Amino acid sequence: MSPTQTEMIPLLWTVKDRGIFMASLQQFEESLKHKTIITGCKIAILSGSTTSLVSRLLKLFLLNNGIKAEILEGHFGNFFIDAMNPSAELIAFEPDVIYIHSSRVNLKSFGNLRSFEASDDGHSLVDNEVSQSLKIWKSLSDKFDCWVIHNNFDLSPESPLGNSEATEDFGHNYATTEINRRLVSESKNFAQVLIHDLNSLSASIGLDEWWSSRDWIQYGLAVSTMAHPRLGFSLASVITSVLGESKKCLVLDFDNTLWGGVIGEVGINGIELGPDSSRGKAFLEFQLTIKDLASRGVLIAGCTKNEMKNALSGLNHPNSILKPEDFAVIEASWDPKPIAIRRIIENLNFGMRAFVFVDDSKIEVHSVKTEFPEIETILLDSKFPEKYSSMVLRPRYFESFKLTKEDISRKGTQATPRVKKLKNASTYDHMQMLKDLNAVATIGRPTSDQLERVLQLVNKTNQFNLNGIRRTPLEIKKFAEDADSLVLVGEFKDDLTNYGLTTVIGGRFEGGSFKVEIWVMSCRTFDRYLEHAMLLALRSEIAIESANGFSLDFKRTARNDYFVGTGVALGLFDKSITDGTCQVDGKMMVIPSELPMKVVSR
Repeated sequence: MSPTQTEMIPLLWTVKDRGIFMASLQQFEESLKHKTIITGCKIAILSGSTTSLVSRLLKLFLLNNGIKAEILEGHFGNFFIDAMNPSAELIAFEPDVIYIHSSRVNLKSFGNLRSFEASDDGHSLVDNEVSQSLKIWKSLSDKFDCWVIHNNFDLSPESPLGNSEATEDFGHNYATTEINRRLVSESKNFAQVLIHDLNSLSASIGLDEWWSSRDWIQYGLAVSTMAHPRLGFSLASVITSVLGESKKCLVLDFDNTLWGGVIGEVGINGIELGPDSSRGKAFLEFQLTIKDLASRGVLIAGCTKNEMKNALSGLNHPNSILKPEDFAVIEASWDPKPIAIRRIIENLNFGMRAFVFVDDSKIEVHSVKTEFPEIETILLDSKFPEKYSSMVLRPRYFESFKLTKEDISRKGTQATPRVKKLKNASTYDHMQMLKDLNAVATIGRPTSDQLERVLQLVNKTNQFNLNGIRRTPLEIKKFAEDADSLVLVGEFKDDLTNYGLTTVIGGRFEGGSFKVEIWVMSCRTFDRYLEHAMLLALRSEIAIESANGFSLDFKRTARNDYFVGTGVALGLFDKSITDGTCQVDGKMMVIPSELPMKVVSR
């Protein structure tokens, strides 16, 4: 599978060694050889400095977006002449986009900036620079029916006059800032002229990294070699946007994405969301980022393995910035996420390329990417929620070259949250996806050093919990050691993650039968058939001593609806189950003939 933008950003953006950079660039190029092409684009680059590297990177980043670019490069430093008197070659090329690759090295007036008359205050020099840009735009607009992308100007990393460079009329940075402000204002009079924000881009990288005197003197590069990937990526994002290929909908997980913790386990008062802790504040900041995207016309959808009541209670938390009405649709169910996302796609009626899916679970991101290769995915690390905003914004999936009133007024709500499921048209094979992960479940009696984890699972697990009874360390020890009791634990791992000890089942032998009094499983391994493996292991262990099968010491709690649904699906009982002892008919159990994992007995 080709690397996604998200995967390539840290690879190409952070390399400092020139040799490693060129090798990484070659690797990226190789990975895109079989990329699916959705559209083409012809781009003419008018040169204010050397353009070969930015041209190469622009092609690669556009290709990564499914856009095959044909690029015509102008002669070095000839951008003004090429714009005013286009060559026959440029006219015959009929570009879709003309990119003017200018920067601060092309600000000719700066050579005289210190010697202007006091009464002039340098404004005529600013006027001259803006006037040149206006001439370029008018000439190109008269001669070509295409988009014109023009850089604004970066600042110098050197400040001979120190702070005065930014505060006095005669300062380079002051004049540059004024030129940039004027360019934005004047560009609004040209329907197809876009300002590419080189100034902000250079600031985000850092001017010392952005500029290299060596690269300028030796190669004519107005941007350092190491900063070129960010430049190429930024341009590709703008061009992708003008071609109408920006993403339209952000699909968000809820637990450990919009708030810390699993709301079905800890309840609304137990989630981390608010100003009272650093993690709580980090999730608030991320919600603010999402709210900002929604206010700019990006549709927000929820896709969470949860009861709808739990999902909505999280959004209605008093500290939550995002509310249910900010979402175009909310899919809260226990279905595999590819199936839920299929319903979101059908509901919103966008093509798959319009979606970005965000989750903190490797298995969920993997399953969605496997089923929908065209959907971009972002895997969050729940240990660092303070990085969430950057991970969603840096890929620039939702680039908008010009915001309209309709974009701003659209915001999030397109439909009310849906509980009713649409017809499932998915061909997604969940069992096969799980098999491909080479999962291994290791099941056996707990060792002494595992009893603390067993106690933790029993006392903290709510959604998959037989009865919600909390146990003391002594009770757990007796369950594990007494001759008339049995406890089995399950450890789980696959190619993506080692989940560790995630499930416990245990009980006592009573008069020729076995009564299950403990059965819990971490939500991290829901939908992995681990409960089936544990049932089979239990049945094997109790077969000799429990001729009458087994029963369940069940109690309905405020949070164990998932256990009830799973038990019904397993054939252990029906929906009308009541609190108390429930006898299980082993012949009615629903267990696949083959599980999507290797089961190892310990």
